[in-house]
Amino acid sequence: MNNIFLKFHEYFKNRKLLLLGFLVLLLSILLFFSLGLNLEEDISKLVPQSEKTRTLNKVLRNTDFSDKIIVNISISTEGTADDLTSYATEIIDSIQTTCGDFILNIQGEIPQENIVETMDFVYANLPLFLTDDDYTYLKQLIVPDSISILVQNNYKMLITPSGFIAKQTIRKDPFGLTFRALNKLNKLKISNNFEIYNDFLVTKNKKNLLLFIKPKLPTNETDSNREFVKKLYAISEHLNNKYIRLAKSEYFGSTVIAVSNAIKLKMI
Repeated sequence: MNNIFLKFHEYFKNRKLLLLGFLVLLLSILLFFSLGLNLEEDISKLVPQSEKTRTLNKVLRNTDFSDKIIVNISISTEGTADDLTSYATEIIDSIQTTCGDFILNIQGEIPQENIVETMDFVYANLPLFLTDDDYTYLKQLIVPDSISILVQNNYKMLITPSGFIAKQTIRKDPFGLTFRALNKLNKLKISNNFEIYNDFLVTKNKKNLLLFIKPKLPTNETDSNREFVKKLYAISEHLNNKYIRLAKSEYFGSTVIAVSNAIKLKMI
């Protein structure tokens, strides 16, 4: 090996122009091939590939939930459930305004029209939901005294500033059978750890509120997602300062983790 370098040195010792031309040609060839390189910032490519890992990566890439970013908004020392929903409303507006080019949608807020559609469906199919207990309840109501009390209660509800949905339901269903049917549906829910409060999904103890962001770009597009994640953290920092001692937010999800890993790899 040493002889090769010595001969190379001896040959080009008095041929500097030829050496310069050779170096220019070599650099040109290297530059040509380097332009064709396609760099990927996919952390999963560092994992040794086997049949199991390839199957796992395929499942993760094609699972709708795997790419979502979870926003966990939690109560601070002096916060209330209303602070959670206020914070959630602001963070949704900020993300849609600032990061609209990076997201497909944000889930976690239940639109009023969805609730109305559900109640209309139950009301239209009410006989299918009623049981013997409901008919017993109805039989007890259709007596003069009970009807008089019911009418008075419904009238009070209609003239007070109550919810729009409640007033609509009373006009169609003064006996409240729709709500009884909805309670039966409520028993079919998978988990008892969450409930709807002010149109948002919150934990049963009303200390945490969850939102789900669906990004436009895949998880492995870390170079493009870096700006997106940076904006998300800037929004949280601003709102955390605004709601200090009331509420705060944090992010979880494969997109956030992938960007963090890519940054760390570049620092190594």
